[in-house]
Amino acid sequence: MGELRDTAVPSEPAGAAAPPFRFRRPPGWPEPSAEWVALHQLWEPPEGWAPAPGLPAAPRGWRFWTRDRAAMLAFLGPSWSAARRARWIAAVVFLAGVVVTAVGAASRGPFAVASGAILVGGVRLIVAHRRERQLVGDAVERIATDARSWRAWAVPQRARRRADALGTPWLTDDQAVTAWSSEAWGTSTASPFVEPGRTTPTQLHERLTRRRRSDTVGASAVVAVTALVVAAGLVVPALPSPAHGPVTAAGRSGGPGTADGTRAGGPAPRAEDDVHVTDVPDADVGRYCDPSPTLPGATDDGGCWAWTLSTTTTCRARVEVGFADTATGVATRLALRFVDVPAGVPVVLVESGNEAYAGVQDVICHEVRPSLLPVSVDGQVPATAYPDACSTLGCVGFRLTPHETCPMSTITIGVASRQGGQDDRRVVESEPLTDGTPTTAFVGGVGGGDAATIRAITCGGV
Repeated sequence: MGELRDTAVPSEPAGAAAPPFRFRRPPGWPEPSAEWVALHQLWEPPEGWAPAPGLPAAPRGWRFWTRDRAAMLAFLGPSWSAARRARWIAAVVFLAGVVVTAVGAASRGPFAVASGAILVGGVRLIVAHRRERQLVGDAVERIATDARSWRAWAVPQRARRRADALGTPWLTDDQAVTAWSSEAWGTSTASPFVEPGRTTPTQLHERLTRRRRSDTVGASAVVAVTALVVAAGLVVPALPSPAHGPVTAAGRSGGPGTADGTRAGGPAPRAEDDVHVTDVPDADVGRYCDPSPTLPGATDDGGCWAWTLSTTTTCRARVEVGFADTATGVATRLALRFVDVPAGVPVVLVESGNEAYAGVQDVICHEVRPSLLPVSVDGQVPATAYPDACSTLGCVGFRLTPHETCPMSTITIGVASRQGGQDDRRVVESEPLTDGTPTTAFVGGVGGGDAATIRAITCGGV
């Protein structure tokens, strides 16, 4: 380094008292002193360098510095707090706009003001994010540059004072620096210090570059979300209103709304996507509900309901059933059943629950149904094991061993008047299935001379 000369003393870098970055010691290296870390903030040695002869070089690609969050925040100061506050405000405005627009679109209400909030919030969010990244990038550059200028003056000065204090004033400047470095590393000697050409460490520079690229991706995402939500606000209100409301409840069998033979709040027969939905008459509901011990009957606290689905065009249907505690109340539970409705073959859908009312809310054809559940059918239950109600109302039972758990499966039974004949009708009931646990599923509405076959078992949503 040559002899020391009187030069202008640089100001001590900001953050020197509490360095914003901690040194990550590579394997086999000793721990440097706190003084060395403060003077060498973000210094990155050249490849192959080690603090002392005989020590291993750092692994290729080693990241030498990690941020001390508390010290970094203190270094950034009020500017960082302001940028963070601006980003949170923008995020709230953006999300509020999305929520209000979505609700407005669903209710077919106005959406323009909320869409403006999305746009303003999104732009402000991008600006605040870029401001944060800029603050961090500028801070890193400043820390690295200040440390480089500071150690160029401070290390020789401190090394000379250390040599004088130890009674070795004859040491040259280079020897004094080597002695100071070896003491900082706790080694007997030290390798010559090498100042890199780049101020900011290579890996840190690459990370900052990637973050700036992510700003562009974030901006594109905000624009895309804004376009989609605004499009929803434009398109959804223009769509025709559905023929049925979000909640349509039919009275339970033997429960409220059945005293006069009608179903309070029950849906009128209607065609939805070519599927005709009608209530099974009260007098016949018991045929499907009472024989099964897993379905609550008319005398239980829960309800049991049955509807007939029919179509002239085969439909792979997704059926949505709503449950409510009042005849005109909002549904408290929705169940999805995936049912094949063959042309000309009526399908009886049976549901149960603890609610007082239920109704078929929606039927959508041409749905791709879930995969069939892996279930072993171990034959029919012997007649001697049937519930008492089966003797008068008719039912059939199947022994099932599921190989996958389903909270509520949809079991479709085909019923024919003779063995080998085509189905005259189908009955659909629900049953919880647990992987490896044998289950007996009873289906009502099957006469003694009927032939019953399991057509499908899928997992529906409860």
